[in-house]
Amino acid sequence: MAWEPPEGITLEEAYDNVMGKMITHRSWTRFARRALRIDSNVIDEIKADNSNNSMEQKHKMLEHWKQSKGNNATPSLLYATVNYFLFPDECPDPNAYVKKPLSPGKECADAEGFNDEDPGQDIATGIGNTRISDIPVEEYCSKVDYIDVKCCAREFWERNKRRESNYACREGFGRVLIMNNSFIHHGDGSRHGSDVDVKNMEDLWLKLGCIVDVQKDLHANDMIEELRKFSDFCDKPDYCVIIIMSHGKEDAVFGNDSREIRFADIIAMFNNENAPNLQEIPKAFFFQCCRGDEPDQGVPVRSNVPQPRKESPPLRGRLATDANPTKKKLPTTSDMLISYATQHGKQAYRHTENGSWFINAIANVFMRHAKEEHMVDLMTKVNNAVKKKSSSDDLDVKAMSHNDSTLTKKLYLYPGHRN
Repeated sequence: MAWEPPEGITLEEAYDNVMGKMITHRSWTRFARRALRIDSNVIDEIKADNSNNSMEQKHKMLEHWKQSKGNNATPSLLYATVNYFLFPDECPDPNAYVKKPLSPGKECADAEGFNDEDPGQDIATGIGNTRISDIPVEEYCSKVDYIDVKCCAREFWERNKRRESNYACREGFGRVLIMNNSFIHHGDGSRHGSDVDVKNMEDLWLKLGCIVDVQKDLHANDMIEELRKFSDFCDKPDYCVIIIMSHGKEDAVFGNDSREIRFADIIAMFNNENAPNLQEIPKAFFFQCCRGDEPDQGVPVRSNVPQPRKESPPLRGRLATDANPTKKKLPTTSDMLISYATQHGKQAYRHTENGSWFINAIANVFMRHAKEEHMVDLMTKVNNAVKKKSSSDDLDVKAMSHNDSTLTKKLYLYPGHRN
């Protein structure tokens, strides 16, 4: 049942009530990240500064929320925020923010050294209970109005969470690492608009019930260190998500110092050999970066012409092995979904005010459809959105996202049922 503020209660009194309501340390941390929208680094700093006083930690986080809301910080808003956290399928998000309409910024490529224009203004935030509306799939890449995740029905969750064909749901959580290199001091190479991508991804995965860590503007060696820490210390989540947004080339992504890290090396950190703690746990990688310098100009659409199918020759004999058949093994790499914003050799695109095509499509698709569709089907919808997107200025270019999957089961995110 939704929680109602007593008449005439002050904000300080509301603090005390809320701190008593969320009594456990773990639930409070999720509340601060997901509902109060406090950055993970800020939470860690508050915890470090007040390590011996959990109530003071909570109070400092509420004060941080109050400062971010200004005159809008009222007992009613705080109670509505608690209700959204506790009853997400019944109560709307009172802190939903609304961006400006699609602005006349520039579409630009995520290739190092791409000549970018000055950034537009950052997103405007506000308070409102407006629910997400249906928009044409062609607009999924253009912008994200606000993040408002649709919750799955409890019957759907109960029916699917223990099916053998689905990855197990232990009523726990996902772990998400977001890395963004803005190259903001690199002149023409600055990735204007990437701050919008960070905000959209952090809000999306928090609202999907995940623990989210955000890292910004790291050198290549520091990125590697953070990735290793993330793979080593994930405490048996239901799934892991790694999102890396930067400049890139055919087979590598760049640190903020312009040193490269190969995609293959990043993925290898999480394979069954190097991350045994994550064996048989699904892992998704999203790379928002160019994979070459060549723009995709697109090709004309032609009428379908049936092509003769080439039959494969029949296999003869059978596959044999001299391995010990009694010892269970896993392949070196499995249970992964690897998604790129573009094809090998091609550029990826980002709007300087509204964010990246690929990241916007993920946000728009996941918040609308994760309630009933699994990860591979969600990324198929993302592919469709990117395929239909065209630039809104004189570039006249196309892009096509790309997925590689070694997932062995269906991965449902069950929004609203991972608290």
